[in-house]
Amino acid sequence: MSDINVLIVDDQEIYRSALSDLLEVVGGYVVVGRAASGEEAVELAATTAADVVFMDLRLPGINGLEATAAIRREPGAPEVIMISTDSEALDTEAVRESGALDRLAKADLDPDWLEALRARLQTGLSDSGA
Repeated sequence: MSDINVLIVDDQEIYRSALSDLLEVVGGYVVVGRAASGEEAVELAATTAADVVFMDLRLPGINGLEATAAIRREPGAPEVIMISTDSEALDTEAVRESGALDRLAKADLDPDWLEALRARLQTGLSDSGA
């Protein structure tokens, strides 16, 4: 099984680093890019081989919802996992309709959840011929 390529989008460097470290510990993930804004996320999603984007909901410039919509409109777009420290903000109609594969509070990102996500993504990638 091949690794899952990840783009991490968060306006806080400490969180980008922490998520990158967690993905390394879990294994099976390779961080191919990091962005601090929605605009950077859209650009990097188009120029990296990301399979999945961890997208913070609240970002400077265009927010996570707008960036997700822009990314998901493109052919062969990576999946998006919407993340936020505010779990209530994730439970809105706009987030559910954003095109994101899933949504999760940052505090709930743990090794077990990431293992399950990897299995889910790898099944989807193998179904699509990737």
